[in-house]
Amino acid sequence: QGRYKQVNLAGAAGIAAFANAFPQYDLPSFFGGDGASILLPSGSQSRAAQVLLGLQDAAQSTLGLTLRTALTPVAAVRKLGFDVRIAYQD
Repeated sequence: QGRYKQVNLAGAAGIAAFANAFPQYDLPSFFGGDGASILLPSGSQSRAAQVLLGLQDAAQSTLGLTLRTALTPVAAVRKLGFDVRIAYQD
């Protein structure tokens, strides 16, 4: 629909929201244009779910976007035979 600015804003807001919710961590994140992925510490599912609900509400009320969100444990990815690795680039 040509709403690239709103979609980019929602993705950036997601990364910012998690950085604010978990200030004690340097969270690895990736923004791919129409979505973001963020690695969170083990045991943070409850807080992360709250952040995701807040993002969904904010995206709908301020940008008119419906966000699809998910929490996927790294263990579930590994169970499928894949691994999760990160690298920082300067």
